[in-house]
Amino acid sequence: MMKQGAWLLGRHQVKSGLVILCSLLLASLLAEGLSRIFFPLWAPRTGRVTEFWQYNSRYGWTHIPLVSGSFESYGFDTKVRINSKGFRGREIDYARDRQFMRVLMLGDSYVWGFGVQEEEMFTSRMEALIPNLEIVNLGVSGYSTDQELLLYEDEGRKYKADLAVIVVAFNDFEGNMLTTQSHVYGKPAFVLQTNGDLAIINQPVVQTSLIKRTAVRLASYSYVLTQLNRYLTEPKLHPPLTIDKNQTKRFPRSAGEEMTARLIMELKRATSQDGIQLLVVLVDGFGNDRGIVSFFAEANIDCLVLDEHMDFQDKSLHLPDGFHWSSKGHEAVARVLGEKIKPKLNPAS
Repeated sequence: MMKQGAWLLGRHQVKSGLVILCSLLLASLLAEGLSRIFFPLWAPRTGRVTEFWQYNSRYGWTHIPLVSGSFESYGFDTKVRINSKGFRGREIDYARDRQFMRVLMLGDSYVWGFGVQEEEMFTSRMEALIPNLEIVNLGVSGYSTDQELLLYEDEGRKYKADLAVIVVAFNDFEGNMLTTQSHVYGKPAFVLQTNGDLAIINQPVVQTSLIKRTAVRLASYSYVLTQLNRYLTEPKLHPPLTIDKNQTKRFPRSAGEEMTARLIMELKRATSQDGIQLLVVLVDGFGNDRGIVSFFAEANIDCLVLDEHMDFQDKSLHLPDGFHWSSKGHEAVARVLGEKIKPKLNPAS
């Protein structure tokens, strides 16, 4: 009798467990379905960019050469074409035609053209605005300043540009301290040695296991899990509009800012060795922070603050995510940046 009672109890526990499991599964499916109907802004975005990525032991990831497809989410549906060198847009030879002024562009999703068509990107529009201008766009979505420095040293300097532009976003401060991005994508990073020099770590980049990559990939299609991830991570990646408004602390004020500053100064050293000018562009959203500009001015690095020319809270300039530029935003950036670089390319103008 005791064995039969134990068996019946065990069977009852299994049934109860299955009922709870099925209830949780149904509740999850219901929550997912309702979120897709009533909360379209929760639509996954960043995860879909990774469909154009491939593992790379140097940078963590690069674009798949010659791949093309759609990049779609709430608020946009764009066509993406990657050239044979692994970058978005038309392919440009290393060899130069000196009739054209050449600008090399480094950056993350802002430069890559997140959510806009190729012809709408500010780099494409600048070429249309300025005669004889040729822009080499090396933007890669998700990159931080450390990867962009390596990309310049390996690839960018081959183009022998007149000017190099690096676009800095607020999340670079966080990204430059990480060896894993978005929970699953390994990346290189730099550390400061005791003598003050920079040393690279996670080289070659360790590739995350297939099981973890698959799990994160599947989760990235869920509206609920995507929004939960944003809730937990995005406050770290967005600047408060009142960042150090009174300049009570001198930039850099954190380890992330210190590393970003050092990486840009290292990029300045590399471009100077190559005889190339450097311009740092701060995306809109940094607020009234003049400390960064002052810091780079003392380091003889020119800096363009887009907040001086664009209203970060103007929704027409941004996609529904609130920070990536819309087509109108790219148009504004093209105009502002174009006016900034004209004297650098044409001193007599």
